[in-house]
Amino acid sequence: ILKDGYLFASDCDTYFSPSDGSLEAVREYVDGLPYDDSVGLFGLHANAKITFERQETNKLLDTVTSIQPAIGGGGGGGSEE
Repeated sequence: ILKDGYLFASDCDTYFSPSDGSLEAVREYVDGLPYDDSVGLFGLHANAKITFERQETNKLLDTVTSIQPAIGGGGGGGSEE
């Protein structure tokens, strides 16, 4: 880890140990990192990301459907004529 250019993920070269430098250089490096981490960074298979995204989607849909108001169907009211 202490060597410049040490790769943290085996599946991409985005995550590496930056060289010694100023605080501003480190901030620029961190700002340049992607928002979505590579699964290889954590030693996982690519299918792990698919499984995670499916679980998150199911949680979201469960939450959305649980907070919807229960809307009853029309029902049985006849006209007053």
